Amino acid sequence: MPEPTATDGQTSSATRALHTVTLLCVVALAFAVRIYRIDEQSVWTDDFFSIGYLGAPDLDTYLGLVSSSNEEHVPVYYASQYMWAEFFGSAPVTVRMLSIVVGLLTIPVIYALGCALFSPGAGLVAVLFFALSPMHIFHDQGMRPYALVVLLAAVSLYALHRTVTAPRPGWWLVHCAANLLLVWTHLFALFFIAAEALCVLCAFARERRPLVLWAGAHAVLLAPTLVHILVMPRMAAETYTGYFNAPGWREVLFDLVGEDAIELNGELLTTQNTWAMLGDRAGDFLFELHPVYDTFMVFFFCACVVWAIWRGVAARRDGDRAVARGIGLLLAVLVLPVLTLAVLSHVWRPCIFPRYTLYGSVALYVLAGGALTRIPNRGLRTAVLLLMLGTYAYQLSFLLPANVRTDWLGVAEQVAERGEDGDLVLVGAQPGPAMGAYHFALFNGVGTDGMHIVPAHTRQALLGKSVRYAWAHPENSVWAVVQHDYGLTRPAEFEAALLQGGLQFEHRAFFGMENLSLYHIRAGQPKGQAPPPPQLRTDVDYEALLSRLGFPAEDDRRIDALEKLRWVRENPVPDDNPWHVALIARLLVDEGDPRLTLAAAEKALAMNPNWLIARLAHAVALLQLDEMEAADAAFEEFQALNPTYGRVLAPLLQALFVSPDRERARREAARLQQMLALRLPQALFEACGAAGNRYYVFD
Repeated sequence: MPEPTATDGQTSSATRALHTVTLLCVVALAFAVRIYRIDEQSVWTDDFFSIGYLGAPDLDTYLGLVSSSNEEHVPVYYASQYMWAEFFGSAPVTVRMLSIVVGLLTIPVIYALGCALFSPGAGLVAVLFFALSPMHIFHDQGMRPYALVVLLAAVSLYALHRTVTAPRPGWWLVHCAANLLLVWTHLFALFFIAAEALCVLCAFARERRPLVLWAGAHAVLLAPTLVHILVMPRMAAETYTGYFNAPGWREVLFDLVGEDAIELNGELLTTQNTWAMLGDRAGDFLFELHPVYDTFMVFFFCACVVWAIWRGVAARRDGDRAVARGIGLLLAVLVLPVLTLAVLSHVWRPCIFPRYTLYGSVALYVLAGGALTRIPNRGLRTAVLLLMLGTYAYQLSFLLPANVRTDWLGVAEQVAERGEDGDLVLVGAQPGPAMGAYHFALFNGVGTDGMHIVPAHTRQALLGKSVRYAWAHPENSVWAVVQHDYGLTRPAEFEAALLQGGLQFEHRAFFGMENLSLYHIRAGQPKGQAPPPPQLRTDVDYEALLSRLGFPAEDDRRIDALEKLRWVRENPVPDDNPWHVALIARLLVDEGDPRLTLAAAEKALAMNPNWLIARLAHAVALLQLDEMEAADAAFEEFQALNPTYGRVLAPLLQALFVSPDRERARREAARLQQMLALRLPQALFEACGAAGNRYYVFD
């Protein structure tokens, strides 16, 4: 065997330097596409339930509030987010930078995994795909834990591979620490660890000691998580209805190998207007090429998986245990969690979504890097790589220029530029009013100084409140924000009803994950008697619903109560469903009808006494009815049901009930306004004489 020469060493050093420079260029590219237009990204619903609580006085309170919004949230990412905001500030761009930094730290880990399993070239291809991935760009700009999940999963994979191929205590510790942090970052990471467990079992089937050590360590580390899952509160299954569906084989396939194909993803709901500068025909033509690019991407990744299976079988046959185990590990974490969630979606409840198994793409990119760099013909290898880069560029042409998240900033900017003091802003779809207030506050305090921000939870409410306010205040405008769930359908019946109500309007669409329509509405003639607004069509039997809520049939306010119901519900309410009844009670709080609110809250609590929003609605209704002793007792029950909320509200409630002090109550109300995601009822602020969100009260 010839001895290495100085020239060989120089070549090796030059190659390593080239790989390092290339890796740094990929990091720079990843940073550029993640930072692009980040200041134009709105805070959408999922983001709001973390950033909206950053005004909490301490970490423990913050984590409690985040957990209250979704019982499945666990603390590692959110604790990191709170501490990051304490050091760097809580502006949206600043908070998003945490996930961007985490995403950039993932790149060298993926590169190291690719090098360890295949080659430096495979590692570079893997990180290039990661850098350009629409899914990872989106979540690396987010305020949720998914970027951190991917980083920890990549660290866990690399450490486990090093442990399996060359056992050392240090890598065992890194692997165990990463998995411990993983399950306290997202509970569905348990499926990732289960896939790793299967690989460990196969790798050490004949070596009892490492198998027992791995199983014992993880049993100790995961025991608290399992206890937490067993004792945590449960949301009713119906709260997930409409968000998820049990998948078919296509959805499972696309979740495995099609996450970066935007039209197949189901999560990145972009619009086709990003090529508008080329004209309608050219823009439509480019959009219609999606099936070609998406099919190529799916076919390429499927081919890479097939190659990996063949390569793993060949390595096992040839006695190359390290390669066989490494490929088996990647295939397991790619396939098994997705299949498990698909099965659970059919036998339990729908629970599969691309982001829940986002870590699987790390395995996919590394396998793709290995497959692509093993193509023997250099010209063909280069051509395939260029085709994939072109496919990613095509996908990004629909992601980067678009407002993927719900464009609340665009709406707020439009209202800030054209609105005036005294204008009314109607916002529907919880937590729409609070999110509207949050974004308007970014534009010179709009919504807190001179405008009224009012909930309008149905289109009937938008119509009725627009007609009343515009006719009563012809000198001012009404700005009505209509949120369309995952698709834009301009409401023709609503617009016709506005004209029938004697109103003039301008419409502007704001595209995003949930498209928004902004209506600028004014009265069509001088101040006068407002005509009764037309009733929009729905499938709800409001008379029957009112009776089911226990509202007295002989009550002379029944007609008004029917109108309030139309203002909070436009979809049928399933029989004996406490979640929907509790939600009706909570929304009625905003409409100023305490007797109807009380009836709905008592109905919901009779069905399920542990519904938090029903407890809150019950207490506030009693407060509005001036039944102070009963309200005090109801608030105590609410606090007992959720200690974190109780701790946050305690100073205000004490100033209202225990030691009445309106000035102190106003100070506490101002403090609570720093936590907009609490979405506290306006009645609490009115009780202490505070402005709150400056809601306009419709009698």
